[in-house]
Amino acid sequence: MSCKTLGQIAHHGDANQADTQTPEVVLAAGLVSGLLQVDTILKALQRLPQGQAQTHFVELGVGKHLRHIYDHFLAVKKGIDSGCIDYNLRNRGGLLEADITASAQQLAVLLTWCHQLPRYAAVFDQTLRVESEVDCLQQALLPFDSTLARELLYLINHTIHHVAYVKLLLSTRQIVLPASVGLAPSTATFEREAASAP
Repeated sequence: MSCKTLGQIAHHGDANQADTQTPEVVLAAGLVSGLLQVDTILKALQRLPQGQAQTHFVELGVGKHLRHIYDHFLAVKKGIDSGCIDYNLRNRGGLLEADITASAQQLAVLLTWCHQLPRYAAVFDQTLRVESEVDCLQQALLPFDSTLARELLYLINHTIHHVAYVKLLLSTRQIVLPASVGLAPSTATFEREAASAP
């Protein structure tokens, strides 16, 4: 299978869409889709009795996974302005890990930001510096060059990866989430195509 151009990817799947589906619009929609899965998780917890919801959020590590997702979004958001995305910036041990309401509030802020991303179209392909530690056995910081578009794609994949973990954690407490939650975009496409095959 050959790689498709960004233009082909942006228009693939719906011949009726207008040519306004630019790569930045498609990436923003993908980010929103991933964050809406986080919203599904929070709403599932919020339907539980308050004490139980808070217990699951903290003791199962749901809050830590969601905070970790948010940290990556915030690093990219800050990096757009500074020219350097530092994935080592974390908010460990704070309110976002311990309080469902605070987590939901942070999610709302990030969803608003994602809807505004197409306004950065002019810088989507410009070089950004990225920094991240890369070794668990010793401190090793690796700086490298990337683009905003590439890092937004990373955010989509990273978000789905952690959502899938959270879904598994919640299943240990018989909290069942929709089948689409935690499903990789390519897997979702495969399943749609398999369902529509003769």
